[in-house]
Amino acid sequence: METNIFLALGTATVLGALVGLEREMSEGSKGSVSYDSHFWGVRSYALISLLGALSAWLDILYGTHTFVLAGMFVSMILVVIAYAYTAFRKDSMGVTSEYAAFVVYFLGVIAMTGRYAFAVILTIVLMLLLSSKDYFKGLQTKITKLEFNNAIKFGVIAFVILPLLPDAKFSFSDLLASAGVNLAFDFRLWTMDFFNPYGIWFFVVAMTAIEFAAYILSKTLGDRGGIIVSGAVGGLVSSTAVTAAMTQKSNGDPKNISSYVVGTLVASCIMLIRVILIVAVFALALVKTIAVPVLLMFAVLAGFVAFHFYASKHEGKKSGKIVVEQELESPFRIIPAIKFAGLILLIKFISAIGVSYRDTFDPQILYYLLGAVSGLADVDAITQDMASKATDGSIVPLIATVTVLIAVISNNLVKASLAWRMGEPVYGKKVMTAFGASIAAGVVGILGMWLVG
Repeated sequence: METNIFLALGTATVLGALVGLEREMSEGSKGSVSYDSHFWGVRSYALISLLGALSAWLDILYGTHTFVLAGMFVSMILVVIAYAYTAFRKDSMGVTSEYAAFVVYFLGVIAMTGRYAFAVILTIVLMLLLSSKDYFKGLQTKITKLEFNNAIKFGVIAFVILPLLPDAKFSFSDLLASAGVNLAFDFRLWTMDFFNPYGIWFFVVAMTAIEFAAYILSKTLGDRGGIIVSGAVGGLVSSTAVTAAMTQKSNGDPKNISSYVVGTLVASCIMLIRVILIVAVFALALVKTIAVPVLLMFAVLAGFVAFHFYASKHEGKKSGKIVVEQELESPFRIIPAIKFAGLILLIKFISAIGVSYRDTFDPQILYYLLGAVSGLADVDAITQDMASKATDGSIVPLIATVTVLIAVISNNLVKASLAWRMGEPVYGKKVMTAFGASIAAGVVGILGMWLVG
């Protein structure tokens, strides 16, 4: 028991001394306060932490909370004296060191409870905050008020609104019933589930996040690098959201069209890789069947990525750096994102119609139709479903593979249509051409599988 007490006292003293050392080094580097005369230092912080540990030990010994409260009161008096002293001498009007002393007191209390790992982590976080003053000052000069406000708005839609929305599908009947209107219609379009508030708003968040990522990366990597990297990262979440974001951005930035094309196509390349990975997880035996046509589509898209990446270098040379910086503006355009989300909702509605009437078709044609309508909104879900069915033997591997490929082609058609209809004309043509060639490669793959199978 005594060993644990001395370990806690020693830990508290060392952690407090480390914080004090950081304060002395920080104040000593300013030149306005001498190293030896400053009120706060290694010994002061070590003693405050030690006081916290001793107070906690006495409370544990006598079964009270009096000593911790008394120690906190003593520490508060010392902090007030220290602040009055430094403010009177006009050495510093900040209260960072004083607040740090409060935290150090509780470091001692925490150490005495035996939670050494937590005390060490808290000490490291405290020292990082104390030593990052210059970094945060530099950050203030780099972030504009508009950027900060937009970041807050994004936080609201992503971390306040999104978690509050129900993650469940609703039909027209459900939506009216929630509003207090009950209409007992018995037909499929009225009762089919198609509207997922969480899923639709997640698309808005994803699209806005991709635009933000492109903006931030553009400021650090340049327009071309930022756009391409954000497209690659966004492709891990939703290649459709990336296409929507790049389509929206292309309308106001014609000088970087090839970069937006690359970002769009890179996201779809990653989507194709996701398809193979999902199949590998749920039906490893199906990989050798689906890999060739998917990789063929991937190779075509990758070729267009390389071509447009080379073209984007020339675009970057033509546009001066000054122009690029003048045209960069913080992107928080929620209305376009909501419009794209409305389009996605329409696509999901069409997909739900196809699923609802699946029992009216031949089973083989049904799966192909299901792949087509499911691919309009999402590829991962139908890929997982087909892989699982192929594994348990409820569907022939060839039919499962063709269904997944049809879903991929359908999804690429949606993205090509988005770029063509809503993007900058040159961007739309380039994206349409690339997806068209990839789709043709997919069709060749499907025909080849039919001939071989």
